[in-house]
Amino acid sequence: MQTKDEMLHLCYSNRFEVLCAPLVERIRCAQLEDPLTPITIIVAHNATGQYLRHEIAGRLGIAANLAVQPLSQFVAQMVESAMPDIAILNRTTLQLIIFVRLMSPRFRAEH
Repeated sequence: MQTKDEMLHLCYSNRFEVLCAPLVERIRCAQLEDPLTPITIIVAHNATGQYLRHEIAGRLGIAANLAVQPLSQFVAQMVESAMPDIAILNRTTLQLIIFVRLMSPRFRAEH
């Protein structure tokens, strides 16, 4: 049996306001029940997260104790916590590794 903390609620729509209203209500209820527990919200992009925080603050008066994360960051954290020997690279780190490899004298000599 799943506890409340293990529940995943998935909502989708093409209209932001359709998604925002039930989310704000869930946040309001959750924070009334336990105001010190952070609420994790997964979004597609950082810009969406910023806009969502603004909307939540506008509707609730404040947007506090929210962990708004892009999907890529959330998945990377889940993978790394489940498999500590694996590191998920972000774009900048991967670009740097590729650049260093391409600039190495050994690689340039072989190609």
